[in-house]
Amino acid sequence: MDIAIDPLTGDILLTAAGDYEVIEGRDAIAQHVRIRLQHFLGEWFLDEREGVPYFERILVANPDLVAIREAYRRTIAETPGIASVRDIGLDFDRQTRTLRVTGSAVTTDGATITAEEFAVPFVATTRSDVDEVPALT
Repeated sequence: MDIAIDPLTGDILLTAAGDYEVIEGRDAIAQHVRIRLQHFLGEWFLDEREGVPYFERILVANPDLVAIREAYRRTIAETPGIASVRDIGLDFDRQTRTLRVTGSAVTTDGATITAEEFAVPFVATTRSDVDEVPALT
């Protein structure tokens, strides 16, 4: 059982009464996978081996899609509650610098979770985007 987190904002989901929402089973496992995929390698001070190698493998000039697919597959497979990863695909748009994960995994309870449930598109900021950001005053 976990507290539900909004996949887009990262905020705790609250009911209309202001109570936090609780999830369990396949929803909790999908949320756990999503959280693990959002961590950069070395980001967690308690175990710097955890995380996805975004700086090392993904946010580079010529990303190796095979290495990226393996990093995602390993991260998903090592998540508690995941029995196996069925398939992992990557949809990388070089022009928009968007990487979308596709595929599915099977939980230890036999339920299937899809990439739509555990992955959110990752958009890298391009240099031209940075130039358009107004300076803080």
